[in-house]
Amino acid sequence: MSLTSDPPLDRASGPRTAADADTSPPLGFYATDDKTRIGSEIDMTTLIADALGMKPEFEKSEINPPGLPKPRN
Repeated sequence: MSLTSDPPLDRASGPRTAADADTSPPLGFYATDDKTRIGSEIDMTTLIADALGMKPEFEKSEINPPGLPKPRN
């Protein structure tokens, strides 16, 4: 049996995009200025990216599970 490793992470290729549902406090939501995204998902993603020497970019994700109403914006 042989073990294989993942290919090396290319940190030089620029920022990585992370998606989050910005209408689900405390996971992700907007601060009182309605521009700054905050929440536990944002914090964890930023901490991991910092540890890897990368800069995350966040993108809004539309998550609508079946049977649940769409979030109000």
